[in-house]
Amino acid sequence: MNRTFTFIIIWVLLGILTHLYAQSSTNKDFFDPQSIQEINLTFKANNWRFLLDSLRFNGDKMLAADLKVNGASLGRVGVRIRESGGFQPGNQRNNLHIQLDYASANQQLQGYRTLRLSSALRDPSMVREVLATDIARKFMPTPKANYANVSVNGQYYGLMVNMEPFEAPFFERYFESSAGSFYYCPAIRKDTLTKSGCLNGGFGTLQLEKSESCYGDNFVVVQGAGLRDLAELSRVLNQAPAQIESILDVDRTLWMLAFNNVVINLYSYSGGKSTGYYLYRDADGRFTPLIGDYNFTFGSYKYTGRGSDLSLLQLQQMDPMLNADNPLKPLVNKLLSNPHYTKVYLAHLRSILFAELLTGTYETKAKQWQELIKTSLLNDANKAYSGTDFERSLIATIGRTIQVPGIVELMNERVRFLKRHPALAVLPPTISEVKARHRDKYAATALEDFQINTKISEFANKVMVYYRFGPREAFKSAMMFDDGQHQDEKAGDSIYGVSLKAGGNRIEYYIQAENVKAIAYSPERYMFERHAATMEEINK
Repeated sequence: MNRTFTFIIIWVLLGILTHLYAQSSTNKDFFDPQSIQEINLTFKANNWRFLLDSLRFNGDKMLAADLKVNGASLGRVGVRIRESGGFQPGNQRNNLHIQLDYASANQQLQGYRTLRLSSALRDPSMVREVLATDIARKFMPTPKANYANVSVNGQYYGLMVNMEPFEAPFFERYFESSAGSFYYCPAIRKDTLTKSGCLNGGFGTLQLEKSESCYGDNFVVVQGAGLRDLAELSRVLNQAPAQIESILDVDRTLWMLAFNNVVINLYSYSGGKSTGYYLYRDADGRFTPLIGDYNFTFGSYKYTGRGSDLSLLQLQQMDPMLNADNPLKPLVNKLLSNPHYTKVYLAHLRSILFAELLTGTYETKAKQWQELIKTSLLNDANKAYSGTDFERSLIATIGRTIQVPGIVELMNERVRFLKRHPALAVLPPTISEVKARHRDKYAATALEDFQINTKISEFANKVMVYYRFGPREAFKSAMMFDDGQHQDEKAGDSIYGVSLKAGGNRIEYYIQAENVKAIAYSPERYMFERHAATMEEINK
């Protein structure tokens, strides 16, 4: 009896410990960039490679497998090879899509229903996706990324990049809702034929089509009722660009275009075919473009649509105003035809350049990630490049037929080129001493409004404050003046101020200062960081 009781206690304790281990292994951010996940798949069939290849050629069906993540069992899942231009039957390490809710509708991992594993095609460094998303995430909606050691039926499949999927956690983080319409412009068309009357080779450029159905030649409706919203975006963009802010988040779009240009991401809207990107329409009815594939950043894909692939020198010296004069790229051409949007675009380009590249931080991080994955990569018998190529991939071009520039080799010279470019040579105003006025020490009455002051360098001709009183509110704007009407100001002293009627206890805000040719922001990363003050603070 005692032995039986002891066995039951041990069995229960083992069950509790196993459950706690499973929780601890999946509660930590699955996309923590400093960690490598362990993913194990078990198929019943030994010829699983052949079956996955066959399914990839014959639709989007999946092969069932059992999944473990960091030692914790997640049960039965569906697996298929992700669509990509690099797929070849018999490849030893292909991009993988794992459907967690394949057998059970409620099965998920930290809110995600899928796993998105990249083989890092055409990236001997293995850091392009993780490094590029780390930079982009500071300025615009961007998925997280880290690494995973993937094993199949007990054999090491390879080191892969673990990309956050575009699902509820992502959309709720950036858009506060995952219920919006969602479109994808794939690089590979399932049907290469274009409908009669539709543009031939328009890809995802958003050129105006004669029929709503034409947009179906290039876009997949991932979520939503159909193509009508997309057709309306194209109509406004091409025929009524003055109304574009009613249907497009212009600022986020300009951030994406600036990022694509600085880091040479041509496997996106900015490149020759304008494919491989997404469009999400939020609760306010405005679209935001999202980069779909970061593997070809830093010049791995070199086609602009004008002539042949760019050489290393041409990549380093690619025009920061690429496609501004190209009517076949209306998302660039129409936006940058607006002088104000051009100044905003160049401000974003300047922020990415000076905050992320000029400092050399990107190189330090690239080396740190390479050190993190080095052992896993060298043990990967299915890797596409040699260990020597991996070691040299930051500073030297790798490959003969397909040449992949070294990240540092490319970007150090690109930084020098952009710093000297006339479009960026004009200095924007300098914004400093941003603060909310505090109540005077012996004042009898409390402040009821927020008075915002800032010092602006000479030659600013327009200073704006953008503000809101709640995290779900849209930002409002107000002009700031150097008129001596506010405390501590004298007309002409470069101290700009404005009083804002309080609409809540807390205000968050950012400053935009503009001169004839350039714009500056404070904070620079105002999309995610803002100045703030509360009534309690200013009335102390």
